[in-house]
Amino acid sequence: MPDGVPSLRWRDLPGLLWQGCFFFLRDLHRYLLCGMLLFGLPVGLATFLSTAVFRSGWIAAGVAVIVGLAVAWWPAVLTTGVQLRASGGAPELADLIEAVTHHALALTGLAFIMAVVVALGFLGVFALATVITGMGLMAAVVGTILFVAFALHAFLAAVAVTERIHAWPAWRRCCALSQGRRWQTVCLIGTSGLLGYGLFRVWLELGPERIAPDIMAWLNIPVVVLLLALVAAIMGVLHQRLRQIEERGSARVLAAHFD
Repeated sequence: MPDGVPSLRWRDLPGLLWQGCFFFLRDLHRYLLCGMLLFGLPVGLATFLSTAVFRSGWIAAGVAVIVGLAVAWWPAVLTTGVQLRASGGAPELADLIEAVTHHALALTGLAFIMAVVVALGFLGVFALATVITGMGLMAAVVGTILFVAFALHAFLAAVAVTERIHAWPAWRRCCALSQGRRWQTVCLIGTSGLLGYGLFRVWLELGPERIAPDIMAWLNIPVVVLLLALVAAIMGVLHQRLRQIEERGSARVLAAHFD
């Protein structure tokens, strides 16, 4: 394929990984601020209410729901940021927040479907991994599955946000976009999830040992949020490349029709 023509060959995958990392780092300060608004304020308030005011388990459950929704909506921020940066613009905080508010329902539906898929998958994976590896490696297995599942969710979210469609159409659209390049797409989704979990394990191993476990648990939250942002940025780049390939193919078909 000539140079400059968008493609998704095996040798293109490292470049897409690097491009996603670049876009993520280029606007890291914006994602930090947006993450504080999306995760920090509601989670901090709910935690304060549950521990200092009401001391209720129901509020603790509400914190879990808030975190789950924030994780489900988080890819919309990165998808919008990657699109604006790739087109030569600079994402503003208002653009990132607007992406979440406009697509919250579709992303919640995607997250619900992913939760069902992951829950069913865990039943088989848990039994198999316990037999093969023992309980000692189960934390690594579970962590890897969750990061890879989030990468898939982020890819679906990129489709839903960019093309303004809902959950089930997003699944069908993903299959259509990856047609003919399915293994490369699956490989990049899995690699980005493994990259995110691998960096998290590095953080756990190299983190300060003198920090109290309770404080370390709180520090893990922003680290995980940023690593999920990195994964979502790579998935945004992947979706953008697949759309470029499809649009070029459509232009070729149209040109051949008039020749």
